[in-house]
Amino acid sequence: MIKKIILIFGLVALIPLVVFFLNPLARDTEEIRSGILKEIPFGTKLDEVVRIIKTVKPLSELKIYDGGNAIYDQKEDTYSQEIKKTIRVSWGRYGFFVKAYVVVFFGFDENSELIEVIVRKDFDGT
Repeated sequence: MIKKIILIFGLVALIPLVVFFLNPLARDTEEIRSGILKEIPFGTKLDEVVRIIKTVKPLSELKIYDGGNAIYDQKEDTYSQEIKKTIRVSWGRYGFFVKAYVVVFFGFDENSELIEVIVRKDFDGT
């Protein structure tokens, strides 16, 4: 009887881990970026990107900024000078004890065409 109880508690304890790792937001940022670029390729106009985001993520917080200062390239440790407009989207969150917030930045050139997508994860240990 005790073995059955331990087995049941063990299985119940595994459920959050399985849910955590099956969440598509738990993937690597480059994988998330690749998935986004399949749906919204480089060269897509700003208005079309906004329309797609509002369709795919209707409840997400979406902000549009002038200039590239809102989009920080962590790999290059710099702000892009080519980016003239930026869309910042709260893409989602996941986690139980440690929450991860996924934010996506879309960068546009002077013709309002998509030239950069950066995915960032911020973690909160509450």
